[in-house]
Amino acid sequence: FWNFLLFFLSLNYLDSPNNVFISLSGEIVEGSSVNLTCICDANPPVETYTWFNGTTSVGKGKTFTISKIRSEDSGEYKCMCSNKVGHQNSTSVTLNVLYPPKNVSISSSGEKVEGISVNLTCSSDSNPPVETYTWFKENETSPVGSGQSYRALQSGLYYCEVQNKLGSERSA
Repeated sequence: FWNFLLFFLSLNYLDSPNNVFISLSGEIVEGSSVNLTCICDANPPVETYTWFNGTTSVGKGKTFTISKIRSEDSGEYKCMCSNKVGHQNSTSVTLNVLYPPKNVSISSSGEKVEGISVNLTCSSDSNPPVETYTWFKENETSPVGSGQSYRALQSGLYYCEVQNKLGSERSA
């Protein structure tokens, strides 16, 4: 009799969701589609899945999809499973969106005076970081320098080209 009662009680044990986690695979590259899946154990079954980016609610459903992900979508995501008994949050998952260089610009230090050299610095936004910086002088096909900074000894227009594993971009 006691074995039957214990068996019966274990079958009807109700609990709020637990063992909540997010399934995510692969590198996240800007422009691709990303699916996050919320997985949890619950009895009674989960009624609602809620997704958060930081503390902001961003969606509902077992799977949260970001189509054409952008660098601005990077951040901490978590899901919350809810049933009639209670709710439970997953631990956060960090979305680190990778993208090629953009917003390439050149800044200079010092006044631009004829006959005096000027230090030029190339900056850009990219993830992962820029691997190579190459400097060119307008109307010349061969590079004139490399590295994030370049000392221009001759007057003229210069531009830099930056590259990471996802692509390259030139300054204006």
